Amino acid sequence: FTGRTEKDCERFVALAGEVLVGSGDTLNEGNNWGDDLLDESIGTQLQKLLKHQKRAIVFIDGDNLDKLLHKMGIILDFNKLFDFFNDRFDLVRMIYYTALKSDNEYDNRHKLVDFLSYNRYKIVSKHTRVFHDPKTKKITYKGNLDVEFAVDMVTMVDSYDTAILISGDSDFVKAVDYVQRIGKKVIVAHSKQSGMLGDELLRISDDFVELAKLKGITSPRNSGASQ
Repeated sequence: FTGRTEKDCERFVALAGEVLVGSGDTLNEGNNWGDDLLDESIGTQLQKLLKHQKRAIVFIDGDNLDKLLHKMGIILDFNKLFDFFNDRFDLVRMIYYTALKSDNEYDNRHKLVDFLSYNRYKIVSKHTRVFHDPKTKKITYKGNLDVEFAVDMVTMVDSYDTAILISGDSDFVKAVDYVQRIGKKVIVAHSKQSGMLGDELLRISDDFVELAKLKGITSPRNSGASQ
């Protein structure tokens, strides 16, 4: 670094080595990677160096997340969630997967997807299939994007170092195992308290984030906050 003393450079290199070795703390809220030991300009350069080493894509299982939020009685601030990961990684993309009813039925899910698409999220969606029960006259909507989710995880491996899965579905274990075997890190963000987190997915993950405990990002549904 031009204009830096030899001591400054030694401290920078030592700190970079410590952080790269102990990078398991990257999601520890409030962790500023030892910037208190360095002046602001060196700390800023170190942050950029580390973020470049941690390219991440967040894969969001929209239907699973929606069920989780309702079961836990919480609301998620999607803008703050984006910022949370963007502050800690070189965030390549956040992708939200969901099934939608036909365009003629503009429901809350359509509204959420519209909001996310205007606010830095990439949307992957398809229409639900409609099933009519002739006996009960009941109409059921079904849609599943597990295949698209898993295929994107595998085919986009050259674009990320860390995959962050917001899902509790153990159907993704095979995809997780594959990307890990080629050197990628996988973090699962969900809730252990929900009863919806697959044990196999939790066991195979490299790290875990408890969504319900992210301060300022989630709030009780009756608090008056909005998505």
